Amino acid sequence: MAAIQQLTAGDFSCLDRLLSLLYQPDLSASGAVREVVAQLSELLPERAVYVGHLDPAARRFTIVAAVGAERLGLSDGVCVPQEQSFCFHMARKAAPNLSNDAGG
Repeated sequence: MAAIQQLTAGDFSCLDRLLSLLYQPDLSASGAVREVVAQLSELLPERAVYVGHLDPAARRFTIVAAVGAERLGLSDGVCVPQEQSFCFHMARKAAPNLSNDAGG
């Protein structure tokens, strides 16, 4: 809730654009993710914005979409062993929780 209170009126127009992506039937899921990441990078300038996928069965972490994360070695399609991803260690509670729990 605190994050929403910090948003400005200009930020809400960006959020409206993000929500509108959910209703574009011609946009693939991966295309929608890439567009959301691009829009969030506008909302969060000078920040690395990325969406990754942890695949426990394959024990891999794959970057689905990234903007501004090159300095971290992250770009679309990068795939590493899950043990090398910060997200893996956050999920195991072995690293600081720097994002919301997307898994619920």
